[in-house]
Amino acid sequence: MKLSHYFLPYLAFLGIRTVANYFPGGLYWGYVIGYTSAALLLWIFRHKYQELQEGKISFSNILWALVVGLIGIVIWILPYHFISNFAQTDGIFGLITGQRKAANPYLLPRGLFFPFVLFRFIGYIFIVPIFEELFIRSFLWRYLIDSEIQSVPLGKYTTLAFWGTALLFSFSHNEWIVAFVYAVILNFFLVIKKDIRLCMIAHGTSNACLMGYVWMSGKWFLW
Repeated sequence: MKLSHYFLPYLAFLGIRTVANYFPGGLYWGYVIGYTSAALLLWIFRHKYQELQEGKISFSNILWALVVGLIGIVIWILPYHFISNFAQTDGIFGLITGQRKAANPYLLPRGLFFPFVLFRFIGYIFIVPIFEELFIRSFLWRYLIDSEIQSVPLGKYTTLAFWGTALLFSFSHNEWIVAFVYAVILNFFLVIKKDIRLCMIAHGTSNACLMGYVWMSGKWFLW
């Protein structure tokens, strides 16, 4: 399929992580294989992502992306920090799966601690923001407007594209409530700036900050 480069990295990671959870240790090795597979597919398809090959990003826009990412993750974290039972709303509308299992690297054998943390760090901050933004806010957003996505400018607003992608992003996260608010923030940012790379920078900033918070707070289920 001519648009498979947009959804294959996303589906590869999601599928591998889902299947791995049914096997011993899959909570951990599923991340490693998932990140590796997504990164490999992104590399193979790298020349197809025209939206990543635009001109240089201005310093001021990078700063805006950092600020948006920081604001977004603060909003994401606050309920979990101040409301002790907020995690009970995790899962599909809080009705089915419950909060996610905690991938706590301190529970791993000593020899696996560093390799897992390294893979998780690289994947969470640098790989996930790329394939999620490419799939959700570059491909799906424009596809909801016109199946010939190249004819649709990045960040073009329609009600279906804006709110549809926000809902999908929300449903794909256990923390669906804060994920929806976060998605709306990034969607507004895309509408204003029209550059998916800035969303990736904001997303990566958020993930880095969340990773730091989890390590300091011990709320491993958020990571």
